[in-house]
Amino acid sequence: DRNSEYETSNLVDSTFAINQVNMIYLLDNSGQKVWGKAFAEDFETPLAIQPFDQERFSADFPLIKFNSAQTPLNEQHVSGLLMTSAGPMFCASRPILDSNDNGPSHGTLIMGRLLSKELIQKVSRLTNIDYDVQIVARDRTDDGSGELSMGANSEKITYLVQDNILMATKIYTDIVDNPSIKITVYEQREILEQGHKALRVAVILMAVGVTSALALLLLMLQKSVIAPVNLLTRDILARRQSKQAWEPLRMGGCASQEICLFTDEFNQLMGSLDSKNTQLAEVNFSLMGEAKKLKEAQGILKNLDQLKSEFISTAAHELRTPVASIMGFTELLSDPETIASFSEVQKQDFLQEIYDSCERLSKNVDDILDVSRIEAGSSIPLDKQSISTEILLSKTVNHFKLKAKHQITLELKSSTPENMVVDVHRISQVMENLLSNAIKYSPKRSRISIVAERDGRYCKVTVIDQGVGMTEEQVARVFDKFYRVDSSDTAVRGLGLGMSIVKQIIEDHGGTIWVDSLLGEGSSVYFTLPIAGLEEGN
Repeated sequence: DRNSEYETSNLVDSTFAINQVNMIYLLDNSGQKVWGKAFAEDFETPLAIQPFDQERFSADFPLIKFNSAQTPLNEQHVSGLLMTSAGPMFCASRPILDSNDNGPSHGTLIMGRLLSKELIQKVSRLTNIDYDVQIVARDRTDDGSGELSMGANSEKITYLVQDNILMATKIYTDIVDNPSIKITVYEQREILEQGHKALRVAVILMAVGVTSALALLLLMLQKSVIAPVNLLTRDILARRQSKQAWEPLRMGGCASQEICLFTDEFNQLMGSLDSKNTQLAEVNFSLMGEAKKLKEAQGILKNLDQLKSEFISTAAHELRTPVASIMGFTELLSDPETIASFSEVQKQDFLQEIYDSCERLSKNVDDILDVSRIEAGSSIPLDKQSISTEILLSKTVNHFKLKAKHQITLELKSSTPENMVVDVHRISQVMENLLSNAIKYSPKRSRISIVAERDGRYCKVTVIDQGVGMTEEQVARVFDKFYRVDSSDTAVRGLGLGMSIVKQIIEDHGGTIWVDSLLGEGSSVYFTLPIAGLEEGN
């Protein structure tokens, strides 16, 4: 396919010298030359050899006839002598098949070796046989006088005795059965028998040498290729069923370079796969975390929807109840005939109920407005002024003492600061919420204590009750919006906004708030407010 990369990798000039060939040709199925080169005996000087100096070879060219139907294509080949312009050449050709030695043929590969003087001398030197090679002319026969002929055709050997020399001559034909070369061997008659013996010994020694070489080659292959490949295969199969982290494979020092290169490439590939698997596991873990967060977010949204529905229902109830009370008592007081039947004390009670309902209604509206401000990301507006700590706390405590059936006490320790700069209304709102919760979750006539003291740069106020208490889960959620602590002993009402608003007010003043509680033993709520005029560290 005229692959230039294949040409530069396999068809370089050194290929001819390494393989001891003078010519290599590649033809396609039409006989067109795809690639071809020829060199002289020095394997460096380029040659233009006939009949190979053509770009297309005819179908009857003897080296491209592979048409035997009885022989498989991968077993067909053509070899023999071929007369060229550079002299006789040993040629061999075969069809070009795929890597599995399967057809169809993609073309023809031809290789040739010139029968040069240098080659004749080399063979004579290696075999220690004196012989001569002559080219046979096409138009004459070799029928010299004095020859002991064994036949007239080229398959026969003729002998000639001259003095003490025995000459054996044979004519060899080329690929198309035309007489091509005549080889004459010269041998001293008295040593001919010794030569035969030497030849037999040489054949035996050659057989032993070839056998030893094959055994040594098999041993080397066993140590450098077969054993490492088996070890590599067993190691791969063992690791395939193992859940342990990948570790690089190690080959012994006897392994061939190709096996070591293959092992290194395999280790790099498996290391890359292991790294990708680790990254994939991390991504999966991250996705699982995101999925968990998404599920939690969905749960929160669902809970918010439920809280929204509960808030609307509760808000409607909390607003409707005081409105209904106000309307009922107002209707009683507006009817002269009905009002006349009540005493002055009862009328005062009615007015007080109307006032309490209005106060409750106002508180609910304020809570909703405060939460809307918090949700909008803005702070609750504060109107700070200096006020006596005792007056600030006593006002709320005394107000609840009049209404509640509990023992409410206020203790101002000696370290309590005399004045604070705060929003009086908002801190009163904080105290009202905390006392209201303490009363709501405490049995009647139980003790509720308010303690004020100095804590460093802060004034710390503690509201302590002896109520039902809370669990750890309830303490953790007590400042959540719309959260109400359920109790089997107490009828819970309200919007569930009080503690979240209290926390916001305290934090807007620069203080902190926290809760300690034991189930069945009561709760303590602590909050701090900065003392005005104190610098950091005082």
